[in-house]
Amino acid sequence: MKDQVATASKSRLQTQKNNDRIRHDHNPFLVEAARSPSKESINGTTRIDGCLTKSVSTDEDDFINLHAEQIGVFFDLKSASRKVVRYLIHSHQQNRAKKRITLHPDYANEDGFIISKSAWHDGINEMVKKNLIAHAKARNDYYLNPAIFFSEDGVRFVVELSIA
Repeated sequence: MKDQVATASKSRLQTQKNNDRIRHDHNPFLVEAARSPSKESINGTTRIDGCLTKSVSTDEDDFINLHAEQIGVFFDLKSASRKVVRYLIHSHQQNRAKKRITLHPDYANEDGFIISKSAWHDGINEMVKKNLIAHAKARNDYYLNPAIFFSEDGVRFVVELSIA
């Protein structure tokens, strides 16, 4: 392993700059792997034993957008559902201890979330179908899935990819 590090160090010295491109004699990523085979960090993304993680800190507005975007990707939501999720997270941020929320397109429009009634209903139906929310007895009231809509200041989405 010491030989790998020594060889890698030499490759850095032998790196050539050509037309604003850095050209390497050896794989520069192996240098980092030789130093710490179980943990690497590149551009804010950390790899630990095959798991990639990235930590992002944002203000509340960006958090709402990022959280909604990740929920949309994670649950493969259609455009209508993504719009409703964005409003739901915005509304939920007002009181994160809530386990139940009232959702209505007129309330969303009042808060600046312009969503047509047909998109609203399509979004709500898909979110119920995918178990993000559940109908409560009162009209326009929904129970939130606490695994997705939480009371803390952060969330972690984990996707495991494998070849079948």
